[in-house]
Parts: sequence; C-alpha cells; structure tokens
Amino acid sequence: GGSDIKLASPPSVGGFAEFKRSTLQSIAAGAGISYELLGDLSQTNYTSLRAGLIEFRRKIEQIQAQTLIPAFGIVWNWFVEAAALRGILSTSVVPTEWATPNWVAVDPLAQAKADVLELRAGLALWRDKIQSRGFAPDDFLRQSSAFAATLDKLELYFDSDPRKLSTAGQYQPGIVPPGEPTALPEPRSFGSGSDHERTEQDTKH
Repeated sequence: GGSDIKLASPPSVGGFAEFKRSTLQSIAAGAGISYELLGDLSQTNYTSLRAGLIEFRRKIEQIQAQTLIPAFGIVWNWFVEAAALRGILSTSVVPTEWATPNWVAVDPLAQAKADVLELRAGLALWRDKIQSRGFAPDDFLRQSSAFAATLDKLELYFDSDPRKLSTAGQYQPGIVPPGEPTALPEPRSFGSGSDHERTEQDTKH
C-alpha cells in the first residue's frame, strides 16, 4: 500500500512580539541605555526619543571625560617624553586639548538657535560650543580667518558673513555692495566770485 506524508503544523504562539520587546527592554536597562537605541522606534515619538538620546549622550560623555581622555593623555605623555629623550622635542611637556566627535542633533535648527541664545546671554563659552561640535577652536579660527580673507579677495558676500550682511540679508552699515561707487562724486565748483562776476559781465556785453 501507499504511504501518507503529513507535515507538521505547529500552532501559532501569540504574544511573541511582546515577549521579545520585554526581553530587549531588560537588556537595555541592564546596559544603562534607552530601549529605543536598540533600533525599535515603532513606539517612539520625538519627545521620548530626545529624552533617551540626552541620557545616553550624558553617559557617553562621562565615559569620554573620565576614562578615554585620561587614558589618551597618558599615552600622549609617553609619546612626548620619548620624543624629548630622542631630541626631537626640546621639552617633555606639550599641552593638549581634546575634542570628542560631534553629536548629530535631533533637531539641528532648534539646536543652532539654542546655541546662539546661550552665547548671546553669556551662558556658554564659544570655545565650548566649538568643541562640542567636534572641532578644535584654534584650527576653527584659522580656517575661518582664511575663508574670510578669500571672500574679501574675491568680493563675495555671503549671508554667513556677519561682517557684511545681517541675518535678514541686509548690508551692514558702512558696507558698499559690489559694483557700486565707494563714495559720492564731489560737488562741482563754479569758481571764485570774481570769475562769476566776469561771466555775468561778458553775458551783458
């Protein structure tokens, strides 16, 4: 006789997605991070995502400041000391300034406006803001100066140059737009009084 083959058809198990989410939430809590950082953004809104990122970045910044940068400083001191012993450097003490990588803003426009307000209110230092964006302040100043000199040489006016234009795109006081005369023409002189009188006499004759 023939044989009958039947494939297994296991019953569906409900609640697996909830079980998986609960497990990942426990893992995230144990790691000290937000659950959304594991990649599941299905139940996330802007506020919860931003709150989770702020807490996560605070933890990373603590690790950078308390663990990584001190360790890098030790290695740097070894390197400088070895260079001084070989005569490459004249001193074994070379100050350093560490800049961590830039964090990508959740809302770049709101972040930029907040930075400007803090700077204008005196609540933050310019160097700290530049470092928080992953740049070395001194290098940033040199590059900005070179860029401004290039703009002046080519007579280019950008909205990003506050020396020439305001945030509304208007020329700053005392700035003459390209192609316009730098000064008004001098008023014409009609000569001395005697010359004027002589002209009138010639006209009468």
